[in-house]
Amino acid sequence: LRNLTAEEKQAFQNKKNELNQQIFDDQLGFTLVWELLTEAKKPIIGHNFMLDILFMMSHFNDQITYEYEKFKQELSSMFPTIYDTKTISFSKRFQHLFPSGNSLGEIHQLSCNPDQKDFCDVEIILDERFSKYKVDEESKEQSHVYHEAGYDAYVTGHVFLKMFANAIEEEDKQYRNRVHIHKCNFHFRQDAEDELCYAKEYSCLLYTSPSPRDS
Repeated sequence: LRNLTAEEKQAFQNKKNELNQQIFDDQLGFTLVWELLTEAKKPIIGHNFMLDILFMMSHFNDQITYEYEKFKQELSSMFPTIYDTKTISFSKRFQHLFPSGNSLGEIHQLSCNPDQKDFCDVEIILDERFSKYKVDEESKEQSHVYHEAGYDAYVTGHVFLKMFANAIEEEDKQYRNRVHIHKCNFHFRQDAEDELCYAKEYSCLLYTSPSPRDS
């Protein structure tokens, strides 16, 4: 046994601090990704993802406000630009393609059809490390693992590029910051008043529970 020198004590403390920081970062988990996303201010793309937005904000941000317009402002401050491929699928260019449904899987499989001319001719090349999602060279078919988080993220990006890569400025303005809400006559508009979008007669009841502070 011997007494450590000042330099050795400092080196030991630095190593201990690094280990503690690593443990802390591991516990933060997806919060680190959330911070990177909100700091980057890059466009966020999803499919029918209004509930996903609410879920993420409630888990990785401060408590969601009970004021609707304030919620829009908070969302816009974190993600100035969002696109919903579900909303885009209702456009005049695509809605005739989905008489029975426009789920993410249905849109994706149709967009992979080389004979389908309504989609943009975009080549999407996967990194070799993601062999699980690549097209089989012999059968020319792709293994679909819908509802797997990584695959759904890839498919959403794939669908967005196929639908929107050649979008003109007017189309971009029309579908930017507009999110589909299931069985509702209105689309959520992040940067404007919500807009009536369907002729079908849907009923949408929005219920907000009392604030815990008011209980």
